Amino acid sequence: MDDTSYKISLSPSHKAAVLATISLLNLGLIYLIYNKNLVFGSSAGKWVYHYFEEIEPIPIWVMAASLVLTWLLVFAAGKFIKKHEGFTLAGVFLIALLLQLIITSVHPIPFRELVKSDLANTFYSVSLAFSPAELLSQYQEVVPTMFAHARTNMPSKTLFFHFLGLFTSNPRIMAYLIIAFSTLGGVLLYGICKLLFDDRRTALYAFILYVLVPAKLAFFPILNTVTPVFILACLILLLLFIHNHKIFWLMLLGVGLYLLILFEPAPLPAGLIFIGVIVYSLAKRRLQIKHV
Repeated sequence: MDDTSYKISLSPSHKAAVLATISLLNLGLIYLIYNKNLVFGSSAGKWVYHYFEEIEPIPIWVMAASLVLTWLLVFAAGKFIKKHEGFTLAGVFLIALLLQLIITSVHPIPFRELVKSDLANTFYSVSLAFSPAELLSQYQEVVPTMFAHARTNMPSKTLFFHFLGLFTSNPRIMAYLIIAFSTLGGVLLYGICKLLFDDRRTALYAFILYVLVPAKLAFFPILNTVTPVFILACLILLLLFIHNHKIFWLMLLGVGLYLLILFEPAPLPAGLIFIGVIVYSLAKRRLQIKHV
């Protein structure tokens, strides 16, 4: 990463071979899903996401629009990102948001119903029943009255719906805001990769891959898709401190970690990445022991 004079260049035949291999693997995966031979979950653990019994064919316009927008993200944005970073990044965010909305439009259950559902979501209903003050001051007393999903999660997921309520009371619009907030994770990932690899195009492609993760698209508008934003925010704050050693970034990192735990502690094992970055920075003398 430090030796910019060293570049790896693949011949056209090698590029074609790599693309063909990846495409065949993807087609194989699509075939397994199409024939319902891929298990999502654990059969042994008796916790499996079942396939829908019947699904409607995907409209041609959805596939065509998705291909066009993906082309814009990969090729057009990849061309302009080095010369017009801010403008291109704003355009990529809007295109990525539109692309996700188009892809998820084929889901058989409307977003409005998923947000309101006490099985899939629950947090929306709880936010209507309890104020933020009641949740934070009387959580142990009110939690037994909640549905299982809300009882087994942290209170900030309900508070997040109170936050969305500042902008709209429409569950469908709330779903769109959740997708937009989740997409901010791609912007953070762009900043992380730019700081790590000092290459805007690499960072852009990381953003695009983040947006197109199939599991994330399938889980919209459930709040699990928002959780990565908090851990990515913490990681970029750590990298900013490593680059300029300003204590301000560490103070924000402390706040970010607190919000992460209050929202969802599950991403904390990603702290191994933080440790790896710190060790690498010590080895490269970008950090000193006193900074740690």
